[in-house]
Amino acid sequence: MLSVALVAYIGVLVAIGARYRERRRQWRARAERLRKRLVTALARDTTVTGLAFVPDISVDADGISKIVVSGVVPSEADRARVLHAVGRVVARRFRAAHLEDALRVSEAERAGAA
Repeated sequence: MLSVALVAYIGVLVAIGARYRERRRQWRARAERLRKRLVTALARDTTVTGLAFVPDISVDADGISKIVVSGVVPSEADRARVLHAVGRVVARRFRAAHLEDALRVSEAERAGAA
């Protein structure tokens, strides 16, 4: 009797784990599709042409949780332009998302300003 209960318990745990893995795979796939949509929209924006930055989207069970913009930009003005452009697209297409700034200003610009 104990062995049957143990096998049933292990079976339930395996089923829960498999379901969780499948959900995570779906969340990652959705995040990748949304990232592609965001990158496509930003590619049309001429204010950020030539700047190197990467938007990364994290999706959880409730939908989009956050968009992290990372990269190195030449100046604070360029940083503000990138954040403004990404913020416009996020507000228009991803209303429930939280935008997080991980951009860095290049060291050459900081040394020149000092």
